[in-house]
Amino acid sequence: LAGIRHFGVGGFDSSELLEYLATRGIEDIDETTISKILDETDGLPLAASLFATLVIDFGSSIDELLGGKIITANRLHQWFNEILSRMEKDDVKLLQFLSHCDVPFNRGIINLAGRQYSINNIDFCFENIQRKYLVQRYTPYRWNVHKLISSFCQNKIELDEKRKINL
Repeated sequence: LAGIRHFGVGGFDSSELLEYLATRGIEDIDETTISKILDETDGLPLAASLFATLVIDFGSSIDELLGGKIITANRLHQWFNEILSRMEKDDVKLLQFLSHCDVPFNRGIINLAGRQYSINNIDFCFENIQRKYLVQRYTPYRWNVHKLISSFCQNKIELDEKRKINL
Protein backbone atom coordinates (compact mmCIF):
# COMPACT_ATOMS: atom_id res chain seq x y z
CA LEU A 1 0.00 0.00 0.00
CA ALA A 2 2.90 2.35 0.54
CA GLY A 3 3.48 2.38 -3.21
CA ILE A 4 -0.01 3.65 -4.05
CA ARG A 5 0.02 7.21 -5.31
CA HIS A 6 -2.82 9.68 -5.66
CA PHE A 7 -2.97 11.91 -8.68
CA GLY A 8 -5.48 14.30 -10.11
CA VAL A 9 -7.03 13.75 -13.49
CA GLY A 10 -8.20 16.94 -15.08
CA GLY A 11 -11.05 17.30 -17.51
CA PHE A 12 -10.78 17.75 -21.24
CA ASP A 13 -8.93 20.77 -22.54
CA SER A 14 -10.36 22.52 -25.61
CA SER A 15 -8.49 20.41 -28.18
CA GLU A 16 -9.41 17.14 -26.43
CA LEU A 17 -13.05 18.19 -26.17
CA LEU A 18 -13.10 19.17 -29.84
CA GLU A 19 -11.59 15.81 -30.78
CA TYR A 20 -14.03 13.88 -28.56
CA LEU A 21 -17.07 15.69 -29.96
CA ALA A 22 -15.82 15.05 -33.50
CA THR A 23 -15.60 11.30 -32.76
CA ARG A 24 -19.23 11.45 -31.58
CA GLY A 25 -20.25 13.25 -34.79
CA ILE A 26 -20.38 16.88 -33.66
CA GLU A 27 -18.05 18.81 -35.91
CA ASP A 28 -17.40 22.41 -36.95
CA ILE A 29 -17.92 23.89 -33.49
CA ASP A 30 -16.49 27.35 -33.06
CA GLU A 31 -14.00 28.16 -30.29
CA THR A 32 -16.55 30.26 -28.38
CA THR A 33 -18.92 27.29 -28.11
CA ILE A 34 -16.08 24.96 -27.06
CA SER A 35 -15.12 27.46 -24.34
CA LYS A 36 -18.73 27.65 -23.18
CA ILE A 37 -18.99 23.85 -23.00
CA LEU A 38 -15.75 23.72 -20.98
CA ASP A 39 -17.02 26.44 -18.65
CA GLU A 40 -20.35 24.69 -18.11
CA THR A 41 -18.91 21.20 -17.57
CA ASP A 42 -15.42 21.84 -16.18
CA GLY A 43 -14.24 19.58 -19.01
CA LEU A 44 -15.75 16.52 -17.32
CA PRO A 45 -15.74 13.70 -19.93
CA LEU A 46 -19.06 12.32 -18.65
CA ALA A 47 -20.64 15.74 -19.12
CA ALA A 48 -19.27 15.88 -22.66
CA SER A 49 -20.79 12.45 -23.26
CA LEU A 50 -24.23 13.55 -21.98
CA PHE A 51 -23.99 16.70 -24.10
CA ALA A 52 -23.10 14.72 -27.23
CA THR A 53 -25.90 12.22 -26.62
CA LEU A 54 -28.47 15.01 -26.41
CA VAL A 55 -27.18 16.68 -29.59
CA ILE A 56 -26.58 13.58 -31.73
CA ASP A 57 -29.18 11.07 -30.54
CA PHE A 58 -31.99 13.46 -29.67
CA GLY A 59 -31.33 16.47 -31.92
CA SER A 60 -31.11 19.01 -29.09
CA SER A 61 -29.90 22.49 -29.88
CA ILE A 62 -26.38 23.29 -28.68
CA ASP A 63 -27.43 26.85 -27.85
CA GLU A 64 -30.40 25.68 -25.76
CA LEU A 65 -28.27 23.19 -23.84
CA LEU A 66 -25.73 25.87 -23.00
CA GLY A 67 -28.29 28.59 -22.23
CA GLY A 68 -28.96 29.90 -18.77
CA LYS A 69 -26.87 30.13 -15.66
CA ILE A 70 -27.01 26.70 -14.06
CA ILE A 71 -24.17 25.42 -11.91
CA THR A 72 -22.33 22.40 -13.30
CA ALA A 73 -23.93 19.73 -11.08
CA ASN A 74 -27.44 20.98 -11.82
CA ARG A 75 -26.72 21.23 -15.54
CA LEU A 76 -25.54 17.61 -15.66
CA HIS A 77 -28.63 16.51 -13.78
CA GLN A 78 -30.82 18.54 -16.14
CA TRP A 79 -29.12 17.00 -19.19
CA PHE A 80 -29.50 13.51 -17.73
CA ASN A 81 -33.20 14.09 -17.02
CA GLU A 82 -33.65 15.33 -20.58
CA ILE A 83 -32.09 12.12 -21.91
CA LEU A 84 -34.30 9.95 -19.68
CA SER A 85 -37.44 11.78 -20.77
CA ARG A 86 -36.70 10.91 -24.39
CA MET A 87 -35.79 7.25 -23.86
CA GLU A 88 -38.11 4.26 -24.19
CA LYS A 89 -39.68 3.07 -20.93
CA ASP A 90 -37.96 -0.35 -21.05
CA ASP A 91 -34.55 1.28 -21.64
CA VAL A 92 -35.04 3.49 -18.56
CA LYS A 93 -36.12 0.53 -16.43
CA LEU A 94 -33.05 -1.43 -17.48
CA LEU A 95 -30.73 1.50 -16.75
CA GLN A 96 -32.31 2.00 -13.34
CA PHE A 97 -31.89 -1.68 -12.53
CA LEU A 98 -28.25 -1.72 -13.64
CA SER A 99 -27.52 1.46 -11.67
CA HIS A 100 -27.88 -0.61 -8.49
CA CYS A 101 -24.87 -2.76 -9.37
CA ASP A 102 -21.96 -1.48 -7.31
CA VAL A 103 -19.56 -3.72 -9.19
CA PRO A 104 -19.26 -4.48 -12.92
CA PHE A 105 -22.04 -6.76 -14.16
CA ASN A 106 -22.34 -9.39 -16.87
CA ARG A 107 -25.06 -10.70 -19.20
CA GLY A 108 -26.63 -12.71 -16.38
CA ILE A 109 -27.55 -9.51 -14.52
CA ILE A 110 -28.83 -7.91 -17.72
CA ASN A 111 -31.02 -10.94 -18.41
CA LEU A 112 -32.24 -10.92 -14.81
CA ALA A 113 -33.39 -7.32 -15.30
CA GLY A 114 -35.18 -8.37 -18.49
CA ARG A 115 -37.05 -11.10 -16.66
CA GLN A 116 -37.94 -8.89 -13.69
CA TYR A 117 -39.38 -6.14 -15.91
CA SER A 118 -40.78 -8.47 -18.60
CA ILE A 119 -38.68 -6.79 -21.29
CA ASN A 120 -39.19 -8.79 -24.48
CA ASN A 121 -36.03 -7.71 -26.29
CA ILE A 122 -33.47 -7.17 -23.54
CA ASP A 123 -30.58 -7.21 -26.04
CA PHE A 124 -32.12 -4.31 -27.98
CA CYS A 125 -32.66 -2.31 -24.76
CA PHE A 126 -29.11 -2.91 -23.61
CA GLU A 127 -27.74 -1.85 -26.99
CA ASN A 128 -29.82 1.35 -26.77
CA ILE A 129 -28.40 2.41 -23.44
CA GLN A 130 -24.88 1.54 -24.60
CA ARG A 131 -25.31 3.68 -27.72
CA LYS A 132 -26.25 6.59 -25.50
CA TYR A 133 -23.03 6.07 -23.50
CA LEU A 134 -24.97 5.48 -20.27
CA VAL A 135 -23.27 2.11 -19.73
CA GLN A 136 -19.52 1.64 -20.05
CA ARG A 137 -17.62 -1.46 -21.08
CA TYR A 138 -15.48 -2.70 -18.21
CA THR A 139 -14.03 -5.85 -19.81
CA PRO A 140 -15.13 -7.72 -22.95
CA TYR A 141 -17.97 -9.44 -21.05
CA ARG A 142 -18.66 -6.98 -18.24
CA TRP A 143 -20.06 -3.47 -18.02
CA ASN A 144 -20.70 -0.80 -15.41
CA VAL A 145 -22.73 2.35 -14.90
CA HIS A 146 -20.74 5.48 -14.07
CA LYS A 147 -21.21 6.46 -10.41
CA LEU A 148 -22.73 9.84 -11.31
CA ILE A 149 -25.24 8.28 -13.72
CA SER A 150 -25.97 5.63 -11.10
CA SER A 151 -26.72 8.24 -8.44
CA PHE A 152 -28.97 10.19 -10.82
CA CYS A 153 -30.90 6.98 -11.61
CA GLN A 154 -31.24 5.89 -8.02
CA ASN A 155 -32.71 9.26 -7.04
CA LYS A 156 -35.59 8.65 -9.47
CA ILE A 157 -36.59 5.21 -8.17
CA GLU A 158 -39.31 4.69 -5.57
CA LEU A 159 -38.33 2.92 -2.34
CA ASP A 160 -40.47 -0.15 -3.08
CA GLU A 161 -38.87 -0.51 -6.50
CA LYS A 162 -35.39 -0.25 -4.95
CA ARG A 163 -36.25 -3.08 -2.60
CA LYS A 164 -37.39 -5.29 -5.49
CA ILE A 165 -34.20 -4.61 -7.40
CA ASN A 166 -32.00 -5.34 -4.39
CA LEU A 167 -33.81 -8.60 -3.69
